[in-house]
Amino acid sequence: MARQLLFDFGTPSRLGAQLGVMVDRECPICKTKYQADLGRLKHGRQTTCSRDCSYELRRRACLKGREIPCSQCSKPVWRIPCHVESPRGLVFCSPLCQADFAPGRGRKLRVTEKTMVAWRKWNKAASVTRIASGWKPSEAMRAKLSVATTAHMASGRVKKISAIEARVGQTLARMGLPLVPQWKFPDAARSRYFAADFYLPSLKTVIEVQGTFWHADPRVYPVPRHIIQIKRIEGDKRKAAALAYAGVRLALVWELDAKADCDAAVRNAIGPAHAEITD
Repeated sequence: MARQLLFDFGTPSRLGAQLGVMVDRECPICKTKYQADLGRLKHGRQTTCSRDCSYELRRRACLKGREIPCSQCSKPVWRIPCHVESPRGLVFCSPLCQADFAPGRGRKLRVTEKTMVAWRKWNKAASVTRIASGWKPSEAMRAKLSVATTAHMASGRVKKISAIEARVGQTLARMGLPLVPQWKFPDAARSRYFAADFYLPSLKTVIEVQGTFWHADPRVYPVPRHIIQIKRIEGDKRKAAALAYAGVRLALVWELDAKADCDAAVRNAIGPAHAEITD
C-alpha cells in the first residue's frame, strides 16, 4: 500500500514555524499592498508584489554598485554591496586570481578545467540576469568598453572572423583590391568606436558581412524575434550613422548570397560604378 505523506504546517519544523502564514506588505517599487508568505520572506522571497517589480528592484540594486579593484591583478570588477561577502573585503575577477592570491596557505590553489567551465557558465548566467532585469551600463562605461573591444579586434587579439567573412576576404584579395580588415573608426562625438569587417581605401567603402540570424536578414526574418537580433540591428544603425558622418560608403554582403556565389555577392555589393576596378 502506498504511503500518504501528510504535512502539518502548524507544527514547528526545520522549514520554519511561520510557513504558510501570510502577512500584509507594501511593495517597495510600486507601493501596492499585497500578502506574502512569512516563511518565504525569511529566505528573501516574495519581497515584491510581481515579477516586474522584482526585476526593477534588482536593476536598482545594480545601479548602487561600484567598481572594486581585484585583490590579485587590480583589474576593476563591478560589484554591488551584497555581493562583497568576504569578511576581509577580498574581491577577485576570476577563480584564477583567487587561486593565485591564496593568503596564508603557502601554495597556490589548484584550479581545474571543471572549475573554469563552471565559472564561465556562471558569468554567462549573470549576463542574462542583468539583461532580464533591465540593467544597463553607464555611457562612460559603454564608451570605455567600446574603445577597448575595438582595439582588441583591430589588433587581432580577439578572434571575430567567421567562415563567411574569411571567404569574402579571400574574394576581395583575388580582385586585387587593397583592403584593411577590422578597420577601426569613431562615431561623430568620438565617444564610441566601431570595427568594420573590411575597408577599401581606394573606393572609400566599407564591406560588412551580415549573418542571416545575428543581423536578421529581412528575407528570412521580416520582423526580428530575438533580443540579440534587436540589439544587433540597433548597433548596425549606429555604425551606419558613424560611417555616413565620415563620408564612407557602406556595402552589405549577406550570408545567403555569399554562400550561393561569393564573387557575385561581393561585386553586387561594391556596385556597378566600381565594376571596372574589380574586373
